[in-house]
Amino acid sequence: HRNSPHRRGEAASPARGAGEARSIDPGSEMGSAAVDYSVLEPGTRCRAESGGVFYAAEVVQVSDTKKRAQAPVKVHFLGYPTEVDEWVGAPRLKSRVLRGQTGMGTTGPAAAPRAAEAAAPPARAVPQARVGRRQGLRGPGGARIAFSLADQAMRFERAKSQNDKRYLDITSVYDPSVFIGKTVLVVGANKGLGLEIVRELTMAGADAIAACRTSSEELDSTVAKHVITDADVTSFDAMKKMAAQITAPLDYVIFVAGYFPDITDNLDAVQDAEALRQMDVCALGPLRCISALKAAGHIPGENGAKVIIITDQAGSTRWRFAQNKDKGGNYGHHMCR
Repeated sequence: HRNSPHRRGEAASPARGAGEARSIDPGSEMGSAAVDYSVLEPGTRCRAESGGVFYAAEVVQVSDTKKRAQAPVKVHFLGYPTEVDEWVGAPRLKSRVLRGQTGMGTTGPAAAPRAAEAAAPPARAVPQARVGRRQGLRGPGGARIAFSLADQAMRFERAKSQNDKRYLDITSVYDPSVFIGKTVLVVGANKGLGLEIVRELTMAGADAIAACRTSSEELDSTVAKHVITDADVTSFDAMKKMAAQITAPLDYVIFVAGYFPDITDNLDAVQDAEALRQMDVCALGPLRCISALKAAGHIPGENGAKVIIITDQAGSTRWRFAQNKDKGGNYGHHMCR
C-alpha cells in the first residue's frame, strides 16, 4: 500500500475532538441497568470509550438479553475495521439521546478529567477470537492497526481526527537531505508518480537514474543523471540489459512501473488477457527487475541497495468493499497488486 500503516488512538495526546482522555475503569459498568437504551437505534452516532479514550462511533445493535445487561450496546468505531466493534454500557457511552438519565452525565459518563500528560491506562486487550490471530488488530485504544483504511475519504477523516501529522504533512517526517549524493534507480520513471519521484530526488541532491520503456519530454527535461530506455519489466533480457548499463553503486531502487488498462472488466466481460498482462507487469515485473540487479552485483546483500516496490491500495482485499462495492470489476488489477 502507498500509505504507511497508521498509528491508532494514543491517549497520551488525543487530537481535539478525536478522543477525550478519562479516568475510566474499563471493568465497571455500574448504572447500565438504570439506563433506557431503547432510545438508541442502529446508526445513532455517539462516542464510545476504549482504552481510556472516547472515539467517534455509531450504534450497531442494542440487546435486551440478560447476557448483555451490563454492556447492551454494540458500537462500531468510525474509521476502524468491524473486527474491533465492542459491546459497551453507559459508563463507556456518550450520546445526546441518553443525556440526563441515571448514570449519565450532561455530556456522558460521570468521570473525572485526566491531565493530558498523565500516563494512559493499559489498553484493553481484544479477544483473539474476535480479532483474528493473523491480522493482529487491536481496539481503538490499542497501539496500532496492521493495515491502512481502504476508503480514502474515511482514511483522511481519521487522520484529521487523530491529528496524524505523518499523514497530513509529509514534511513532518520526510527529510530530503538523506538523499544528498545518493544514487537512486527509479524503474517506471517516464510519467506519473515515477516522474515526480525523479524530480524530487534531483531537487534533493540525489543522482537519479531513470529507467523506462520509452522516455518522455517531461523526463528528458529533468536533470536525471542517466535515462535508460527499453527497460521492459516483462522481459528478463531487458532487465539484464538495464542492469548492465548501471555503473555506479546503487543506494536505493524504487520500482514504480505498473499497468492499469481502461477497460470494462467484470463477470459479464472477463478480460483474461489483460489480467495476465497486469500480472506480468505488476507482480512478476518487480521480481525480474530485482533478480537482474542482484545478478549484476547491484544488490550484494543486507548492506546493499534498499529496495522499494510501490504498489497501490488495490493490494488491500478491503479495497474491493470501498471502491468496488456491489459492482465487482478490476479483477486483474486487484489480483496483481
